[in-house]
Amino acid sequence: MLFPASSRLLLGILLAATLGFAGCADKSRTPEEHIERAKDFLGQGKAKEAEIELRNALVQSPDNPQVHTLLADISMSIGNYLMAETSLNKAREAGVSPQALRYPMARTLLMQGRAEEALKAAAPDTRDSQTNRLRLLDIQSRALAQLNRADESCARVADMQAMEPDNVLTVLGRARCAFLKSRDFATVASELRTALAKEPKNAEVWGALADLAWQQGKKPEAERAYLEAIKHDPFQQNARLGLVTLYLSEKRHDEALAQAETTRKINPTPFASYLIARVQLSKGDYQSALDHAANVLKVVPDHLPTMLVHGASALALGHLQLAETHLGRYVAQNPGNPYARQLLTATQLKTGAPDKALASLQPLLKGNEQDIRTLALAGEIYEYKGDLKKAAAYFQQVTQLDPKLAAYRAQHGALRLALGESGVGQSELEAASRLDPKDHKADAAMIAHHISSRNFDKALAAIEQWLRKQPANPMPHNLKGFLLLTRGDKAGARANFEKALALQPNFMPAVKNLAGLDVGEKNIAGAKKRFQNVLAKEPGNIEAMLELASLASRENNRAEQGQWLRKAADSNPKAMEPRLRLVRHHLDGNNREQALAVAREAVNTQPDNLSALELLARVQSTVGEHNNAASTLVRALALQPDSPDLHYQLAMVQGVLRQTDKARASLVKALSLKPDHIPASTALALMEQDLGNGPRALEIARAMQRANSQGGLILEGDILMRQNKPREALAVYQKASGPRTEATLASRIHRAMLGAGDASAADARIMAWLRAHDRDLATREYLALSHLQRKQYPQAAAQYEAMLRLQPDHVMHMNNLAWTYQLMGDPRALDLAEKAYRKAPESLTVLDTLGWVLVNRGDTRRGVEMLRKAASQPAATPGTRYRLAAGLAKAGDRAKAREILQPLLRDKTMFPERGEAQALLDKLG
Repeated sequence: MLFPASSRLLLGILLAATLGFAGCADKSRTPEEHIERAKDFLGQGKAKEAEIELRNALVQSPDNPQVHTLLADISMSIGNYLMAETSLNKAREAGVSPQALRYPMARTLLMQGRAEEALKAAAPDTRDSQTNRLRLLDIQSRALAQLNRADESCARVADMQAMEPDNVLTVLGRARCAFLKSRDFATVASELRTALAKEPKNAEVWGALADLAWQQGKKPEAERAYLEAIKHDPFQQNARLGLVTLYLSEKRHDEALAQAETTRKINPTPFASYLIARVQLSKGDYQSALDHAANVLKVVPDHLPTMLVHGASALALGHLQLAETHLGRYVAQNPGNPYARQLLTATQLKTGAPDKALASLQPLLKGNEQDIRTLALAGEIYEYKGDLKKAAAYFQQVTQLDPKLAAYRAQHGALRLALGESGVGQSELEAASRLDPKDHKADAAMIAHHISSRNFDKALAAIEQWLRKQPANPMPHNLKGFLLLTRGDKAGARANFEKALALQPNFMPAVKNLAGLDVGEKNIAGAKKRFQNVLAKEPGNIEAMLELASLASRENNRAEQGQWLRKAADSNPKAMEPRLRLVRHHLDGNNREQALAVAREAVNTQPDNLSALELLARVQSTVGEHNNAASTLVRALALQPDSPDLHYQLAMVQGVLRQTDKARASLVKALSLKPDHIPASTALALMEQDLGNGPRALEIARAMQRANSQGGLILEGDILMRQNKPREALAVYQKASGPRTEATLASRIHRAMLGAGDASAADARIMAWLRAHDRDLATREYLALSHLQRKQYPQAAAQYEAMLRLQPDHVMHMNNLAWTYQLMGDPRALDLAEKAYRKAPESLTVLDTLGWVLVNRGDTRRGVEMLRKAASQPAATPGTRYRLAAGLAKAGDRAKAREILQPLLRDKTMFPERGEAQALLDKLG
């Protein structure tokens, strides 16, 4: 190849690893015979057969220097440069002089894209022959070109010119310099024709001619030259890459894929997988592109072009953390690639990090005022940050550069409307609508503006205009239905939703709106029928299955809900939403093992999916497998080392494991990556307080108030509570009070008032809150626990009863109310505990409650059986083990009861029932 790396990455990106095969030992021949046969095969151009012979020779003579040298030659001839490097190192170990290996080693490093190392390996040596010196100068020139050091590169060519002006390497060097220094295509072409006249079958020259033709816009000529290069050297990877890239530029995806598959067939290296990944990315088959790129990176983890393909595919699939990792690594090593910077910027913006996105985009904004995508990204960033004026200014630049870009004019118009510039905004939206009658963004933005302005008549008029423009589009009918529904016209709404469905029977927004109307009329069967009709036409529609699961939940039919969630998860193993909801379903029913199994399935299906790993870690932590959760998060961090959220999650698990130093280090790391990470700041402050560093804890909380005043105040109050300063905490909580924090503060203010000795006022205040916010289950649960701690059992029961009325099928509400009834001596405890057990027969908490109720009701045999099952679970608490011992003692098995109590009490861990456990052991003697 002639030219240095360009936007098409034509030089220095050859993959340098093999998927290869081991030789099968053939003991019928000596190593020397294998070597001779290998040479014969090489003479016939049969590189793979030669490799087999040499590997057979290696089995018999593993330290044979000639075999390693020949293997290096073969590996280079077919483009397996990493294997060539390995063979050259083994040849040196076997006794070949380093001097003899300098040129092949420098070449293989260069072809791996390791230009700095190649330059060093090709350094001049007075012992070099003239031929070797010329070849090494050529390597240096190419390496310097890769490093964008054009003057030094051409100085090496001048040295070659002085030695052998007619050598093809020198001629190619002159062509390279003509391109590097002045883009003098005429001189480049003349030099290449000279080289071709000397060596008509030189594949590298043909490839360079193809590159030149493409640079000049002569694609048919470039295609012919690439094919000629491949004809003379089927392993010419740069020519294959150039040809595939050319096909992709013309949307000739089938030909590009055929070329990539042919490459894999004749030479199954990661290079072929890279080519396939590029084709699939261009075709829009992002999952296939991601999978092929991942396979390459397992073998060649630092290959930049594959990182770019992997990152772009991950972004398209919504795997944002994975995309940011690979795109970030790529940009760090190749900061001048605008496409990669734009992808990284878009990724960071999607992750909700506009400041990081702006920092990534900034180099492109300097002196690059004509690049539409860069300007549009800047506009999107400022829109996200809420600076609509700056956002509109950037989109105005875009529309001035190309007024025919309908989507950007629509975005500009929407921003102008948001700024109150109705005239400009409407004008832009109307222009966008005229420019692209098939695009609805401008119409939708105009309608949204009218709706937000409460100008419903204008909104309806705009919808009618959209309908005239796109009569077969279900979206305006659906939007009209929604608008009529907001105005109370249910019949009109239903008619328009039905029209949308008549145009597109599986149009899910309309299906969901009609189902919502059905549910409002208490016709859940009708709502279900709508989604079942969707599945009859489209059996794999996950959205319909999830809606059916929600309807089953509305009917308190947990079994049916679980079936639909399971079906949705099975229908698309790589979709995360069904698995997330299925896990939540199992956890709500206290089926922890099933939740864990679903989370493991997700990771087994997609071992490198960050969402799957986070889900598994969360479930592992929930079921008490904290060590496993930590290991899973470490795996996730290997994929996304710069994720503050992952470091925070790991810190939480390390805290549970009492790994205080590790937890603190993880929190510090999270905050170094994102100083305004509120959960990490909160956790670190509370950790410092618990470690006795009260002033440091308050310092963190007050620093947090600069970025998040209410959150920082709440944290300061929490720290003061831990310092046993309830009155000061109460004052801070009240200072933090506001519409957005009232729910968060209800329980905190209650706790502070209790601590300050004002229980009556505290209870009155929180009850007033609950009367106004009847469905605030979190506050109800807090209050129930508060009453239990104060031994106010009837009041606790009242809260659990209210929660059960709101969620009649909720197992934990049943369980907690049964426990409270037991404390009250209320006979209803047994029926309720049995009901919870029927719904969650494996739940540790439910088994513990039912077992204890049975023991206290005199059914010690069955009660002990339940308690034994509960105590056998890994997450069993000391309290559960105490209750098992108490049950055994009541059943007359005093020895077994002592066996449980003695080690339980030797352990210094505190638990609420410790005093009762000690009293029981003393009684048992």
